[in-house]
Amino acid sequence: MAVVESEVVHVISTPFLAEASALFRNRRRTGRIFTLLQNPVDQAYANFLEYKTQQQAPDDITISEYTAQNNQGGNGIVVSNPLTRALINATSDELLDYDQVLIAKRMLLEQILVGLVEQLDVSVHMFGSYFGWDIQKHDAACLSNFEATAATQNDHPLTESDRRHLANFHSADMELYELGKTMFEHHRGRYSSTSST
Repeated sequence: MAVVESEVVHVISTPFLAEASALFRNRRRTGRIFTLLQNPVDQAYANFLEYKTQQQAPDDITISEYTAQNNQGGNGIVVSNPLTRALINATSDELLDYDQVLIAKRMLLEQILVGLVEQLDVSVHMFGSYFGWDIQKHDAACLSNFEATAATQNDHPLTESDRRHLANFHSADMELYELGKTMFEHHRGRYSSTSST
């Protein structure tokens, strides 16, 4: 039985957008991509903290040393601009150019309903309104889990120098994030049952 045609599955969660879109080729049902964007610097920093914990990395490893382990020849552990790469289906070792970033921006603008992690409650309600979901019963648990994760990051503040370094390392994703914030304001005004924060 095909997943899309079964009508059993209502949401598919995946970072593999190109592969997931193939599920809808020549099908009578359609899909809509939606996402919660997080500031790429904050996401990269969370990944860094997780790496330090999971990989038993030295406590004194710096952000610069961490990002130096990027995918040079596909063997690194850190990938720059993962959102941009996912949108255009670029490999982790491929250098991104200006045109690829423009294509990713266009895809985000034309094909994706955007919410923001820092506006999680509003975003979840916006998605619920758009898709016709009753999200009230799941709201409290979802927000509680997110807040617990966010609190861990606040225990380890990021220096301004490291923040700039991560912003440069993920410069294409930062451009998409800035576009995404504008899109969120538009989507929230259009699809939310309430536009309050």
